Amino acid sequence: MFPRMSDTIYKIVIALQIIFVAMFLLGFVATFTEQERVKEDSREIITDKVVRAVNSQVGLAEELLNTKFAKNGLADYQIETLKAEIASYKQDPRGFVAQVTLNRELSEPPTSANPLKNALLRKIGAWKAGIKARVNSAFDNLILDLRIFSMTNVIGLLVAAVVLLKRHNFGGYSVSASLILSFVIASSAFSYADQSWLYSILVNSFYGYSYPAGIVGCFAWMFYEHYKSQQASET
Repeated sequence: MFPRMSDTIYKIVIALQIIFVAMFLLGFVATFTEQERVKEDSREIITDKVVRAVNSQVGLAEELLNTKFAKNGLADYQIETLKAEIASYKQDPRGFVAQVTLNRELSEPPTSANPLKNALLRKIGAWKAGIKARVNSAFDNLILDLRIFSMTNVIGLLVAAVVLLKRHNFGGYSVSASLILSFVIASSAFSYADQSWLYSILVNSFYGYSYPAGIVGCFAWMFYEHYKSQQASET
């Protein structure tokens, strides 16, 4: 039922909800206007993430180079070129990824007129060919997650503010619902909105659309628990 609060307290709570709506809305707009800054801030973390993904592919490339088919089918200079690229990557993985990402001049991968040999060369060199795509994909996913995060908070807090503002029309547990929803959003948002928030989003693939689902689920559970306790106290 209605928590006992004065109209002044209600107004303060609504004002805080609107203030945070404005903040998250600005964050949403920034994903369009400040993409270069976000990219620069996230470059190091994205690079580390890509390096972890590429390491396994490099190991596969080395195994392929050591097969009889590669040794017998590829020219010595082709094998040496591929080995040199792998060695260059291993010497400085982060620097190599940054070099590819920034479009600096890199040696062209070896090719062959033989379709089978060419397919093998592409297979061995796939780790390098996929670096830039991985970086771009990670950044695109980051921007998408930031937009989902921001708009989920905007919509949720707007709903909470409207419910609280129109509490006399909704009646029942409307005030409790508004306060619980605000608490869930605030605790969820600030749980990783610290110095490592960008890292948390980038290294976990379960963010994105799972964030609003988590907000709804947590709100439903807390509201149900509140409803049960209220019903128990009234009987």
